[in-house]
Amino acid sequence: MVVSVTLQFQAKPNPNAEDPPPFDFTELQETFLAVDAAEYLEKVLAAIRDRRLYGFMTQQAAESPVASGDWIAMTTEDLFASMREEHNKTSRTESDDDS
Repeated sequence: MVVSVTLQFQAKPNPNAEDPPPFDFTELQETFLAVDAAEYLEKVLAAIRDRRLYGFMTQQAAESPVASGDWIAMTTEDLFASMREEHNKTSRTESDDDS
């Protein structure tokens, strides 16, 4: 299951500002097993209710392996092996859930 959250700021720029900063556009996309997706969606909803969605999305991006550089340090072979292992785990878990 893929969960995507996009946060786009839309506001009227200040006409008195000479060089206004651009509005941010933040997107977060995660892939989960169905069981884990519900828990993640509850975290997103709690962040929305608490008016801290942008902070939540920034924190999630900072904690992701790509953002933190973990995958960059891997060789191509190691990366493919890791992805195959993750795919096999997901496939086994999904087939167990279907039984």
